[in-house]
Amino acid sequence: MIRFLVSLFLLFYSAHFFSQATIDESRRRLFYDRYQEFILDNTKASIVGNEMIKLAQTPYESSISYLTVGRYYYDNCDYVKSVDYLQKSYDFAASVDSVDTQLDVLTNLIPAYRRAGLTLQSDENFSLLKKVAKKATENVQKMYISFAQAKIADIDRDFCTSAKVRKDFFDHLKPIDKNADIDLRYKFSVLNQLCYVQIKCGTIAIAKESMILLDKMYSKIDKSKPIKLIDFYYLNKALIHNLEGNKKMAKENFDVATEIALKTETKVVIKDILTERLNANIDAAEEQLKFTKIVSEIDAKMVTVTQNLTYKESMMQNLTFKRLEQKSKILISISIIAFILMIIVIAVFRYNRKKAQMRFNEIIRDLNNSKNNITQKSGNYKENLATDIIKNNDTEINILRKLESFERKNLFTTKGISSAQMAVMLKTNTKYLSHILKKYRNSDFPNYINDRRINYIIDELNNNPLLLKYKISALSELCGYTSHSQFTMIFKLKKGVSPSQFIYFLSKENNVL
Repeated sequence: MIRFLVSLFLLFYSAHFFSQATIDESRRRLFYDRYQEFILDNTKASIVGNEMIKLAQTPYESSISYLTVGRYYYDNCDYVKSVDYLQKSYDFAASVDSVDTQLDVLTNLIPAYRRAGLTLQSDENFSLLKKVAKKATENVQKMYISFAQAKIADIDRDFCTSAKVRKDFFDHLKPIDKNADIDLRYKFSVLNQLCYVQIKCGTIAIAKESMILLDKMYSKIDKSKPIKLIDFYYLNKALIHNLEGNKKMAKENFDVATEIALKTETKVVIKDILTERLNANIDAAEEQLKFTKIVSEIDAKMVTVTQNLTYKESMMQNLTFKRLEQKSKILISISIIAFILMIIVIAVFRYNRKKAQMRFNEIIRDLNNSKNNITQKSGNYKENLATDIIKNNDTEINILRKLESFERKNLFTTKGISSAQMAVMLKTNTKYLSHILKKYRNSDFPNYINDRRINYIIDELNNNPLLLKYKISALSELCGYTSHSQFTMIFKLKKGVSPSQFIYFLSKENNVL
């Protein structure tokens, strides 16, 4: 055994020595030249990053290659690809036990998973980050954990928690050396993020104090070099001016922030800045339409990403189910057990069929009751008016009437519709739209659209027996979905039965089987 272990050690040592000795220095120089090219212009990451992956000769180089590309896809809202590349980056970093690199990757992987809607995986990686951070110094631990906590809070729209974490982190930064331009730039970027979440939290007086300090820092920074988060610096100024009622200065600073963001082509930043600008309602209708189109295009890409994620998760689930099925076949070797399982399956099937039948009856009963109890609320809008969001009662009534027209025309079946597009249809902004939906429909935008679409197709199936012969994919398109799997999932979630079960029971009731 001792001989074996010694031989194994010598084998690994020799392999390691040989791998180090065969490093191609010209290839390594080319690798780091490409990395420097990415740092100077990150819009080339999709090309340069993949070249780096091919040039990488060590696990560390592979890790920063995949990290580079993963960051690029995150900035451009393709969170599924971002997760794929960042996960590979972490695997390489973990293989060489590089703590700093692991922490760098995890602080990018955590928000990427969360943006992709995979909250559980995001939380698991945050726990992993805290575990890895224990190997670092106390200051490094605090920096990475605070940064990750703030990113999680930002994505969860918990801006007050983010402000608290970022303020604590900012207060513990080392004092800036008068000649340390790099330190000054870093502190400027940290304070920019803090100021933004302070505004979003509603602590305006504190945000103004941060803005004063930001102005002092900005006056000392060397303007000949790129300044990180300079677009958010002007965004913060615009938001504060808008809250103070200074629309002219707000628009000037929004213009600068927008121009800088569009040049960087970082879609996640472009969307944030343009969304804030649209909510401020400072532009003419033509400009609002232009900015809404840009936001809608980014949203449309994110919808596609979400659909790809759904497909990917479905494939992973199918693979899991197949593995479980194989294990079950191995375990079920005695005929008595197989017989008992068959009885259980039959019983469960009958129970689910009965449960589905009861749920179907409830859906039809609710549908008939809704038809018998339709009430016209026109003229009664003023009974429920609140002035906390929309100050003008006539504006609120006008938006609500347009919403009813939107519903009568079944415009919620528009494929790929976003909240920004719907706001344009109602000639309002997303902030007002969200308020109206919450107040008069007791819903947020995604649930409102899904509820309307599912209720619409149920009503159509009930009134038109010919539709019962249609394929699920055709019905999904009829009510606005581009994916029949997404339609099936949402239908089951909202109504407790699948579309095929509902059609079966309705066909049986109408004698069209």
